[in-house]
Amino acid sequence: MSSRDKLEKFASEPLLPLEDLKAFKTAIGFLDLMAEHENENLSYQMLDKDGKIFKRTPSSVEPEIRKLESYLATLDSSFPRYWAVKLQLTYLGHKDRCEMVCKQRDSLEGNAKILGLEAVYDTLLDLWSKNWKAIEERLDAIARRTRKHKFYRLAFRIIANNKRPEDAMFTERLKDLHQIRRVSKDHINIDGSSFKYGDVDLEEVKCMATKKWGSEICRKAVHIGPSRVSTAEMTLMFGVKWASNSALGTYDPKNGLVFEKQIADAWEACQICIVPLVNTNLEFTTWQFRIMDSNLFKCKHLELNCLFEDIHGRQLEDRSIPRIDCLQFHWFLCLAISKRKKFDQRRIEAELIYGTRAWSVIDSTRQVKGALISPLSKAVGRELPLGLTTWNNYDIKLSDYAEIEGLMSRICDVPDATPELEEGGSGH
Repeated sequence: MSSRDKLEKFASEPLLPLEDLKAFKTAIGFLDLMAEHENENLSYQMLDKDGKIFKRTPSSVEPEIRKLESYLATLDSSFPRYWAVKLQLTYLGHKDRCEMVCKQRDSLEGNAKILGLEAVYDTLLDLWSKNWKAIEERLDAIARRTRKHKFYRLAFRIIANNKRPEDAMFTERLKDLHQIRRVSKDHINIDGSSFKYGDVDLEEVKCMATKKWGSEICRKAVHIGPSRVSTAEMTLMFGVKWASNSALGTYDPKNGLVFEKQIADAWEACQICIVPLVNTNLEFTTWQFRIMDSNLFKCKHLELNCLFEDIHGRQLEDRSIPRIDCLQFHWFLCLAISKRKKFDQRRIEAELIYGTRAWSVIDSTRQVKGALISPLSKAVGRELPLGLTTWNNYDIKLSDYAEIEGLMSRICDVPDATPELEEGGSGH
């Protein structure tokens, strides 16, 4: 499936928030403009190959094109600004081609050898003029609105994350919710460029585990509750009371955190969890990270230049608290799959004792459903502390869910740790 087809698919999702829909539609429009330019280039290359481009004095926009092409080469395509600059080059490239063909047409007069080419150039100029007048107007509007309308900036981020565009939207919601974005000071606009379409800021994002700022491509959004379930199943498992937008399912921003990529990989492999931090009076104070897999302790964390054991016990950046029931479920899931993943069971037993004490201080109305943990326990053949869960009449719906075994199987199919982490290596 092409990048454009993926975007069309997500743009057609029912109940998609209006801002998301505008962003997806805008991203599709950007890709179409770039594709048109590529086709236009092919026509120009054929003219050149056939010897029909004979007046080669540089166009007025060529210096700007060369400057932006050099700048583009310094950017990774996973940066949103890469695509903003590429869109600007699309606009300038069209102007360059039109200007070059106009030169050929203007130089025909009085040249008997090439008089037969007027029709060729007239057809091209007529075609480009009709097709691109409206497009130029759109591009001018984009340049004016990129700063004003958020969905224009989101469109560039969606294209940059073309493998999973829904993850781009999820990450943006999390950055806003937790206030963990800032403009990077390491990259500035190139000198002397109007930067008409390339004014999308390069960002730094704070890791909620390390509290360190880093490049946005070194950060990754993770789901707290399992990502391998449908929106309907997410509602069935956790309800909608604590969601900020239940229609988003697992992509609800209350169900997400943003970590440095090594930590994100460990989270998705259930090697790390978050539990309440309690004081000596058994009172909740904040949230802390716990490492569940002893194999991870001696792995090096590159960004912090320390071992993962130094992350054990760190407090969560908690400007906006995520869903507590989902956090608790992730802890249960780490316990549940620990034997299957060959975690050291002595460490698991120690974390079970620690976590049982920690979770006992949380209001039972915020705890995960017992009717969800019971089939999880059955699926893995491990006794889990159901006394830390909540039960109510609604839970009968989950117990009677006909596909509960298949649901549990999908939930327990967590990814393996990266080879480097498994081997106690240096990570990424």
